[in-house]
Amino acid sequence: MQAGYEERRRDSVERRALGRELRRRFFAFGRTCFRWKIKRGVYLFIRLLQPGDRAVFRQLRQRAIEEHPESFSSSSEELSDAPELLIASDHVSRFVVGAFAENGDLIGIVGFKQESLMKFRHKGVIWGMYVDKSWQGKGIAKRLLARLIECVETTTEVEQLNLAVAESNEGAKRLYESFGFVTYGLEINAMKLKDRTFVNGEYMTKQLARSRVAAGDGMQKPLFTS
Repeated sequence: MQAGYEERRRDSVERRALGRELRRRFFAFGRTCFRWKIKRGVYLFIRLLQPGDRAVFRQLRQRAIEEHPESFSSSSEELSDAPELLIASDHVSRFVVGAFAENGDLIGIVGFKQESLMKFRHKGVIWGMYVDKSWQGKGIAKRLLARLIECVETTTEVEQLNLAVAESNEGAKRLYESFGFVTYGLEINAMKLKDRTFVNGEYMTKQLARSRVAAGDGMQKPLFTS
């Protein structure tokens, strides 16, 4: 009985020490970093990537493209030559949201880029959603997408989010639909892979709350509502 008590006490001390370390990591990024518990004693962190994260982003992006070439427009060769990986320091018109394990490994990513031309700046593009296969099935993609949409709504004037997804990727489409995205177009043979197979591209859009409010004030009503 004494041995069991000592073991429980050690476990309690270790959990408190882990909690202190998690809080230290959490507050190191201020309000830009969020954490959540996926099971007892296991926490993940979500934050906006910084310029210093480009190397780990490149590695995860490379893995994503190699595992699922049908889901990404870039090839592995094009990624290797890319001088800019769309990780900016201003975190306004473009940013990447990342999920990190406790050991610091980057295990999930999703990117955002606002259109640059004045007449299109009400629109933004979501790109590059990927979660490491060993971490899939734990709701990480859902958390990443939720955080991205929150950042867009609070830091930009974007009213509409667009994305493209492989027509055959039913899991990804269900995720986007759960956030209010609707399909507005289908491109036949959108991509041609190295093995000469074609991939159809499905285009989805989501009107953010601010555009729906504006439509009620006499502006043009959005074509799609969530």
